[in-house]
Amino acid sequence: MTNTFSHLWQNYPFDMYNSYINKKEKSNDRVIINVGGVRHETYKSTLRKIPATRLSRLTEALGNYDPELNEYFFDRHPGVFENILNYYRCGKLHYPTDVCGPLFENELDYWGLDPDQVEPCCWMTYTKHRDTKDIMLILDKLDIDDVKITRKEAYKKFKLDNSKEIKWWNKIRPIIWLTFEEQYSSYIARIIYTMSISFILLSIITFCLKTENFMKVNSANHTNVNSTLNNTLSTVKSRVYDYSHIIEYICNSWFTLELMIRLFVCPSQLQFLKQPHNIIDFVATASFYIDIILRYLDKRDSIVELLSIIRILRLFKLTRRSPGIKILIHTFSASAHELSLLIFVLLLG
Repeated sequence: MTNTFSHLWQNYPFDMYNSYINKKEKSNDRVIINVGGVRHETYKSTLRKIPATRLSRLTEALGNYDPELNEYFFDRHPGVFENILNYYRCGKLHYPTDVCGPLFENELDYWGLDPDQVEPCCWMTYTKHRDTKDIMLILDKLDIDDVKITRKEAYKKFKLDNSKEIKWWNKIRPIIWLTFEEQYSSYIARIIYTMSISFILLSIITFCLKTENFMKVNSANHTNVNSTLNNTLSTVKSRVYDYSHIIEYICNSWFTLELMIRLFVCPSQLQFLKQPHNIIDFVATASFYIDIILRYLDKRDSIVELLSIIRILRLFKLTRRSPGIKILIHTFSASAHELSLLIFVLLLG
């Protein structure tokens, strides 16, 4: 009998039994995950490869488990989940090109995955939205917009919106202020803005051309040195063509008029005087009148020319009115380190 039992034990199909046990264990380990209506099948052992994540802690006690369908339901993006599930299977997290970066980042945060695990081949595409977001924040800080300010908003700046009786001067002050300060407020404001920029550029160009030789004429002052020999000594002085002075007078007359109007109609004179571009206006305009006084007193030309250089500061006014120049200045400031290295290399070369 012992021989018979031994014979039966040796001929028992253990391979079939082990195969059955393995299949039963795998069937118990299999899990169905329904994400946004798309069903995915995998193994719990696969999901446990990345611990401390939402999928690694799946239990039937969770509220999103459906016992009738024997599946877990998540109302999330189904396309992104395919890449996330492949990350559990293959150990490589790739960024889908058909979704935006913030959406993918939100999905990773929901499933408890680290965004830094994105593969190097997808890293540049994935982080592009972060760079764009940083740029948009910088542009917002630069206050670059072309939104038209209404008269109602202007009255609020002057604290006149709740006033029952408004004097005629207080009524027109916000309108004049809008015309000179907000280039997009009206058609007349755009004309004044264009005139202001034109006068600034004309003044700078005239100042630069004054240093060129073709803009100068020579005037000789003859002094009799020896009446017997009838010899004369000529002192040659260079003076600029008269029309350049006329252009300066016209430009600075506009600058003075514009500055005075803006000062008298602004909501707060104190705040107006604190703004850097207005300080530049005052300094540049004052230098013109000091230039006239010194020229009238026949002072040294070097002092006059030094004061004239101050008027170039008006170029900085363009930063307030031109969004493109604001962006350009910020670009240079953000790249100051790289530009300094470039200049250093050029100097060495």
